[in-house]
Amino acid sequence: MKFLSDAIGSYVAWPTHLVALQKKIPKDKSVTSPEKVQINKPPLQPKKGSKPQKLEVNRAAKLQRLEGNKAAKLAATKNLDRGKSVAAAAAPNKSQPRLGKYGACLDIQIKRNMGSSNDSPIVHMNKDIFGDEYVEYLEKEHMYELLEHKELSATVISLYIRFLYEKVVCTRKLSNKYSFLSPHKMSMWKLDPDNVKKYIVDMFLGNIESDKLFLAPYNSGAHWVLFAINAVSEVIYYLDPVHGNYNNHPEIKTMLDT
Repeated sequence: MKFLSDAIGSYVAWPTHLVALQKKIPKDKSVTSPEKVQINKPPLQPKKGSKPQKLEVNRAAKLQRLEGNKAAKLAATKNLDRGKSVAAAAAPNKSQPRLGKYGACLDIQIKRNMGSSNDSPIVHMNKDIFGDEYVEYLEKEHMYELLEHKELSATVISLYIRFLYEKVVCTRKLSNKYSFLSPHKMSMWKLDPDNVKKYIVDMFLGNIESDKLFLAPYNSGAHWVLFAINAVSEVIYYLDPVHGNYNNHPEIKTMLDT
């Protein structure tokens, strides 16, 4: 270990001795360093009789490459713009929500099976649902109301009530507890209030013996609300998904005050 440290110390101390030795050697001021002389070489002159063919060929090739690069850039720019336009056309509209996996499948089925009005399914509405027997025509516009989260029409609400009646009320034997009022007729209050009021009275009198709730969807103006009415106890429940005020719709009180 001592030998290794002495060796390292000698290597470390060597540069200092070398510097001291250089300081002791006097410099001869008479010796001057040679000056740098710049030599201007004359430009090469072409030989007499020679033609600059190679230079012209190289210049033509360079110009051709530049033209080719310009054409390639122009084509790339056109392809990029075309790709942007195609992507913009294929992209969904920001005003419409994107369809999920099941929504996309339904969208394909709608376009395939409901291409024209002649392909619209006809849904039979039983008399026990709204008190009248009639048919609903399911158009593709009704399907897109659900897929694109648009305002729901009375047809969509009626078909959903038909589903609830068959799958819940009939299956669980709840017909003595729940009944429905037609969204079509309830929404006609502003146009034909007398006919709507007669319809409500007839539904109440037809079920006067049973203490049940009548579920009545009503469109108060681009917005659906639900009334749960107990005709026997004369109690009305007002259900609004946006927590609206019942007093803002005085026509509703007049309509249900039978």
